Amino acid sequence: MKTALLSNNPQFRAFASSIDTGIIVCNKAGLIVDFNDTIRKMFKYRDDEIRGKPITMLMPSRFHEFHTQELVKYNAEGENNVVGHALRMYGLDKHQDEFPIEIHVSAWNDIDGLEYFTVSLRRYSQLEKNLGMILLSTAVMSVVMLITLVILAARTF
Repeated sequence: MKTALLSNNPQFRAFASSIDTGIIVCNKAGLIVDFNDTIRKMFKYRDDEIRGKPITMLMPSRFHEFHTQELVKYNAEGENNVVGHALRMYGLDKHQDEFPIEIHVSAWNDIDGLEYFTVSLRRYSQLEKNLGMILLSTAVMSVVMLITLVILAARTF
């Protein structure tokens, strides 16, 4: 299996290892070619346990069929519902523990024309969920206050 950019370039390897975003490079068959240290820590696998394996090992089985369909669609048509979109789903670590993640998938070709996918992912924490609820509540309260002001202003005329 050809090794991708992360392992070949020491500067990029250092950069990729310093960020808290997980990076996975897969070939067009969905096999893991490379990944950064964040992926090792997040999913609790050693290099030899993950490299060359299907990326589906990092997701609960309920996502496997969707993944396979989208991979086949992309390889046949050059587009699907995943590449270029942000998705929220669940990761599955070595101990079969699930955790919420947000992924972004991009497709690219190397200098030899071989196709790859890069998946960048982050844990979608409870804090972010709570922040979303707070922002939604604030927006609702702002609308309620605006409606109240409009009603009060209408009564004064």
